[in-house]
Amino acid sequence: MLDGMRRNAQSWGIKVLFGIIVLVFVFWGVGGFQGSEKAILATVDGERIETRQFQKRYQKRLESLRRQREDLDRRDLREMDFKRQVFQQMVDKKLLLDKAAELGLVMPKSLLRKRIEGMEVFQGKDKSFNATRYVSLLRANRMSPAQFEASLRRDVLVQKMSDLLTGPVETAPGQAKEFFQYVALRGRVQYLSFAAQDYLDEAEVSSQEIQEYYQENKDSFQKPARMKMDYLRLTPRSLARYQEVPEEDIRRYYERNKQDFQQKEEVKVRHILFSLQGNATEETAQEARQRMLRLRERIQAGEMDFASAAKKHSQGPSASQGGSLGWVAQGETLAPFQKAAFSLEPGQISDPVRTRKGWHLIKVEDRREGGVKPLDQVKNEVRERVARDMAAQEIDKTLDKVLEEVFSGKDLAAASKEMGLEVKTSGWFTRKKGPKDLELRDQHMQQLFDLKPQQVTEVPLILDSGYLLAQKVDEVKARTPDLSEVRGTIAERLRREKAAEMARAQAKETLQELRNSAEVPQSLQGRMELSGEFSRKGRIPGLGANQELASDAFVAEEGEWLPKIYSFANTYVAARVEEVIPPSDKEWQQQKALWIRRISSSRKQGLMDSLIQTLREKAEIDIKSPEILRY
Repeated sequence: MLDGMRRNAQSWGIKVLFGIIVLVFVFWGVGGFQGSEKAILATVDGERIETRQFQKRYQKRLESLRRQREDLDRRDLREMDFKRQVFQQMVDKKLLLDKAAELGLVMPKSLLRKRIEGMEVFQGKDKSFNATRYVSLLRANRMSPAQFEASLRRDVLVQKMSDLLTGPVETAPGQAKEFFQYVALRGRVQYLSFAAQDYLDEAEVSSQEIQEYYQENKDSFQKPARMKMDYLRLTPRSLARYQEVPEEDIRRYYERNKQDFQQKEEVKVRHILFSLQGNATEETAQEARQRMLRLRERIQAGEMDFASAAKKHSQGPSASQGGSLGWVAQGETLAPFQKAAFSLEPGQISDPVRTRKGWHLIKVEDRREGGVKPLDQVKNEVRERVARDMAAQEIDKTLDKVLEEVFSGKDLAAASKEMGLEVKTSGWFTRKKGPKDLELRDQHMQQLFDLKPQQVTEVPLILDSGYLLAQKVDEVKARTPDLSEVRGTIAERLRREKAAEMARAQAKETLQELRNSAEVPQSLQGRMELSGEFSRKGRIPGLGANQELASDAFVAEEGEWLPKIYSFANTYVAARVEEVIPPSDKEWQQQKALWIRRISSSRKQGLMDSLIQTLREKAEIDIKSPEILRY
């Protein structure tokens, strides 16, 4: 179609057709930037969940998740179906709030005000509620008091629903102890290992086996189709650099949006961490605290500086940087850590602070008070924001002009150059793994791979915040390599498979002999190894993870050979139970309260899950814009 249009680009018919295409973009949202993000994401029993509301919630959850997992990428989010998770949480909360309203549950303003005034984060140095601090912190988080209070009211009502449903749930100490004794059981095994690597020299592969494997597994060697493209991304971000922003517009935006440039109170900190496992006993925790107190005394006595001590003794990821966490704002760290850090003056070192990660020793090096950042400090950021706003208003016009140049017969690079825009060229990519700097969906990849060489996309690809125009510049068709290209790979694969089978067979034969014998033969005694202690979770020190071995070990008698062999990454193991170690009564007393809370919490969550499932089944949930939930 596009080639024909290029050949007749100057005819009135084509100009009329182009006008129709532009109208389609405007009225149907095919190319309209404003229409690409639909206002309503879904309805729940007729009530709307707006796209903007979802996107705000999604970004907040995403930022929180990325603070925990810095290496998180788009593929991870797709595998987690993270957008769908956030959406489902919003639906569940709405259903619970509707149920609370049906039951007549309310949150009086007086109680809401009392709860807010009791929040430590909004209190001044005198431990009383500080209205100025309250408003300032909310502005720093881009919230008004009305928004925060409405959000808090909803959270409280959901909690009331939970309390109403799960309040009667209690766990008897006897029940908790029985479960604790089951979970806290530990064991050790003696074992013989048979590694596939040790049988590689004996594994021989014939030409006929290679040929047969190739014929049976041709598809697994197929090299996928690949392509390269020129592309022009039209988004507020990509077009911002082409905008001329008057100084007056910068000043006006800053004055109108000062709340966006609030700087939270921050401290520059270093810390030393002594890690504690979640099941650590109180005795273990106190021993770690005492070690930390001794280290603190040495630092204060001048035997070593804090950074050197952190490098040598800290068990946290910041140890290599001398424990430096840089600037930390309110709300960015665990509550006990935050409370301690913000109570210190520059140069001071805290007492040991306990969090769920372990014991921390904290040193504050500097402090920045909260407030509005001056314009000089944020001028570049303001210019960028204004430029993006300006670009957003011009995207549709820019798109139309570029398309007009393309329809007149120019390629994408020439059409873009005419507009003063920069076209980029991608590297080679496949349908499953697109260009790194573009977040393309499956339907986008289909459109791109359907292009012929040198063809430009006839309809723009709609991105989350704009458009993409692309021209295929080169392609390599999918193909199956000849046997000669993969012979070495196949031979090595078959050798390893044969070696693994030989190791497995030898382990199985040996186990059979051992189960039929009262004693371990002299020839094998020197090869016997002893594992470390393991739990039902199945991570065996010295071997690796194998849930099945752990399960079998806890139902066998001491000294008994387990009934089968177990696989550990191409190593096969025959094992017998060395000992099974029940938890002591002292351990139970130390963890009794924790286990009662855990089991009660689990049972309560089960009841809530059942209620939510029932509410979902009764509700009418209509997703209006499913594409927003896709990656």
